[in-house]
Formats: sequence, C-alpha cells, structure tokens
Amino acid sequence: MNSQKLSGAISCLAAILILAADKIFAPVCKGTMELANGGECMMRCHYYGIALFFFALLLLAESVLLFFGTHDFKLPVVIIITAVLILLLSNTSIGIGICAKAGMMCHKTALWGRIGAVLAIIGAGISLFVHKSQMPQAN
Repeated sequence: MNSQKLSGAISCLAAILILAADKIFAPVCKGTMELANGGECMMRCHYYGIALFFFALLLLAESVLLFFGTHDFKLPVVIIITAVLILLLSNTSIGIGICAKAGMMCHKTALWGRIGAVLAIIGAGISLFVHKSQMPQAN
C-alpha cells in the first residue's frame, strides 16, 4: 500500500469515526433552552452536531478522492484544513461551541470529533511528508 492510499484510508476512517460518533454512539443531546419570553430554542450543541456532520461528510469525500485519485499535494492540504475547521468548531469563542455543563453528551461528541480530526491530520501529513521526500531535488 503506497502512502497516498494509506493516507486516504486513515483520513477515511477518521471521517467515519466522526460520523458514527455524531449519529450513533455519542450524539448530541436533544435538549432545548427556555428563553426569557417563554419560548424554546435548540441549544448550541444541536447546531454543532449538524455542522460536525457536514464537515465529516466533506472530510469523507476528500479522503475517498485521496485514496482513489492521483498523487497530488493539494488534497492532503485541503484535508488538513477541513480537520482544523473541525477542531475549531467546538471552540466557543471561534466556532459554534458546545454546552458549558461538563456532563452534557455534546462533550463526548466533541471529544470524538477532535480525535477524528487529529487522525485525519496525521493521515494527510503522512501523504505530504512522503510526497515531499519523493520530489526531485533541484541542483
């Protein structure tokens, strides 16, 4: 297995891990917040879960392209950018954020999202490192 296929496989597994965590084994809670006027709205973790799902789908598509595509250094960079966006998504001051209470389910979802994003960065980094070492050197 060459480095491109290894990188694509690792990133693909990371995307599947994020999707499974978001929808199957660590979904965000379905709670609502009561507003001052008596109405209710979804908590921020609901929107975090939706955004995480779409970023994970994007990461999955990029990973499949890397696995089956030609070796190019641009796609691993795009995968790393997508993974960094997944990491920033759970940060309250930069991204959507998650609930402030430590016991909420969204903290587990965010943990699995971060683990998957780091795996995707490692996978894409393998492809970049090997691609750089195989480039011809200028004399």
